Amino acid sequence: MKNKLLLLLIASLFNMQSHGQEIDKAYLDERLHEHYPSPEAPGISVHISKGGIPIYSFQKGLAYIETQEKITRTTRFRMASVSKQVTARAVYRLGEHNKLNLDQPLSMYFSHLPDSWQQVTPRHLLTHTSGIWDYEDLIPDGQQAQLTDKDVLRLSKLKDQLYFSPGTQFRYSNTGYCLLALLVEKVAQKPFADFVQKQLFQPIGILDGLVYNPQSVIKNRAYGYHPTGDHFRFADQSLTSATQGDGGVYFSVEDYHRWASARLFNDFDNADFLNSFQENAIPVHDGIAYDLGLFLFRDNNRQLHLFHSGESTGFNNIIYIVPHQELIISIFTNRDDLAIATVFEETVQHLKLPKVVPDHLFIWLNKVYANNF
Repeated sequence: MKNKLLLLLIASLFNMQSHGQEIDKAYLDERLHEHYPSPEAPGISVHISKGGIPIYSFQKGLAYIETQEKITRTTRFRMASVSKQVTARAVYRLGEHNKLNLDQPLSMYFSHLPDSWQQVTPRHLLTHTSGIWDYEDLIPDGQQAQLTDKDVLRLSKLKDQLYFSPGTQFRYSNTGYCLLALLVEKVAQKPFADFVQKQLFQPIGILDGLVYNPQSVIKNRAYGYHPTGDHFRFADQSLTSATQGDGGVYFSVEDYHRWASARLFNDFDNADFLNSFQENAIPVHDGIAYDLGLFLFRDNNRQLHLFHSGESTGFNNIIYIVPHQELIISIFTNRDDLAIATVFEETVQHLKLPKVVPDHLFIWLNKVYANNF
């Protein structure tokens, strides 16, 4: 038994070196200390794993300035748009059980939809090709209460007009993922947060990560901050911070690696899932495509790479996954500055991973979200 374990360890180390992923902890620590110099400011949590084994972890700064609580590997951050892969997986789970058809019109599930929506399907929502208007542009002047996903549907239905015919273009849409959360509730006949917790999180051991609702008690929570000169002001919530489908998940780095290992790597071992994921992916820009809450591209060896970032009031996050190496990189911050953009580039360069776009990937994603391409 000991010999077998030794051989497995040697094979694991060889595999890590064969892909150039030798971690110089001192180097990465030095770079992170430079970008996040103060342990008394909002900070960062970086975690890298390979084959389910952590190979690097770094945490610095405060989860909550007011109580001086420090960031640890179990600190939970609001994922913002990194949440979309969870919403997509919930929809796909219902499809797997033949409880919904991704290519049926939304009108099969929702009543009194605008005439212009009659050809929109769940698949269009998953791939940002529905043409439905961004709800952020429809929020009334003077709105003070935080919006829910139901508010998003109500506001969106007032606009009987699309940006384009469904399925003809890619336009990043938070609206679509809010509608997908409502779709899960309709079909599953239970709150979206409960469905995700019981069907997706608990079976893989994520016990305290959750989809936010106003009654949520979030253990080990990071609060968000915004830089103002030499200081940070509390900036944890906005009008759009309470919607669920487009950005409501709270994860620690440990939660996220457990999620990706179980819900992504295991799924990619399923030929039907992998083929569906790749065949239905929609081109975005610069050779990058999108499906099921993830951006994807293939390197020069045709190997798949996946990524997404999350940006919201007080938080910036990014995740990067290489399925064939079972490599996961997660970088979560509770401050909405752009230091994370450089940290990510230095990390993937150190790991000798291919450069995805000429610009910083985090900045490129920001342009996608703003539909600036």
